[in-house]
Amino acid sequence: MRILIRIVLGLLLLAAVAAGGLFALYESTKVAIPDLAKSAVIQGSTATAANRTAVTRAAERLEQLRREIGYPAVSVAVAVDGIVVWQEARGWASLEPQTPVKRDTPFAIGSVSKTLTAAVAMKLAERGTLDLDADIRKYLPAFPQKEYPITARQLLSHQAGVRHYSFALAPPTFSEFGSTTQYDRTTDSLAVFANDPLLFKPDTDFAYSTYGFTLLSAVMEAAAGKPFLDLMQSELFTPLALANTGPDDKRNSVPGRAADYQNIMRDGAVIPAPFTNSSGKWAGGGFRATPADLASFGAALLRGDVIGKESLQTMFTPRTLANGKVNRQDYALGVRVDQITDTAFPGKTWRAVHHGGVAVGSQAMFVILPDQNVAVALSANATTQPPARGMFEAATSIAVLFAEAR
Repeated sequence: MRILIRIVLGLLLLAAVAAGGLFALYESTKVAIPDLAKSAVIQGSTATAANRTAVTRAAERLEQLRREIGYPAVSVAVAVDGIVVWQEARGWASLEPQTPVKRDTPFAIGSVSKTLTAAVAMKLAERGTLDLDADIRKYLPAFPQKEYPITARQLLSHQAGVRHYSFALAPPTFSEFGSTTQYDRTTDSLAVFANDPLLFKPDTDFAYSTYGFTLLSAVMEAAAGKPFLDLMQSELFTPLALANTGPDDKRNSVPGRAADYQNIMRDGAVIPAPFTNSSGKWAGGGFRATPADLASFGAALLRGDVIGKESLQTMFTPRTLANGKVNRQDYALGVRVDQITDTAFPGKTWRAVHHGGVAVGSQAMFVILPDQNVAVALSANATTQPPARGMFEAATSIAVLFAEAR
């Protein structure tokens, strides 16, 4: 008994020493956000007369988000009826040299990348290049055969049974999410999970999986006969003139990209985020963009400039499982779909198509109100606990303000 007590006391002492060490490390590396009480640096754009009231209230909501959560910078763009009508950026793209954020400052967008990838997958399917319901081994015969076939449609909706990130003994994320491994080819990155068993028979359950989108990207490039990043550039980024959207390669970061931070204590300070490598997850979490580019992308989707009406309806319809019930996240193909409410407009609801994104040091939210023809994109350059804290509520409330101002 005494030995057991000594072991427990020893473990508690080690934990206390480790906690003290981590706190000391935090204190030595944290950087204060100088103007959380009120943004000192703001770059906005003139809105149309019809939207000025919405802009005033949306700007207040943006300031509230930054102050309450503790983001160095927040940036937003709104498109209404196919046109970006308002952009605003507040705070600091980088705290150390106090570089102001601008409307055209790119941020890592994390899993919002899935929506961009899904749009191109739907474009390939519409053209007949990619069969969403074929066994993916039709395109990737070298991928290990599983107990059940997997389809691109199942990958797009997280109903294929492919696993997500696993634990990794690598601080500070302690997850494959924080991988620093460089993959020069999409097919090389499949090795991380290719030999793992499926979590369930496809379409019998739902399991969110960024690796599922990595597998999808390999299928897409095999079907199109073009490397995935080249495919995204030629099919989406170039046609829509999304000049600030592309792979978030931190080894060769684009000029002006927002610095990455982690908000751990919510004490008005952040710490620099560690280096990570997105080459194993371009499709599901590896792109960077400006909010204006994302809002323009949303507007183009609604205009029919990316895919046709029927394909868009398919993309925006939550998938059902084999038991006939919609999956538990109301996930469609690369997007979630919800009916949202807002206390500012009691008794009203809006259909919202959306996706959030978390990268190591950055967060994003993308929201479309299809019936009101409104698209909103919101980014911030710090990760929080819980992830994307406050982002969905802020983005949807801004979307509603502009929807009601139409």
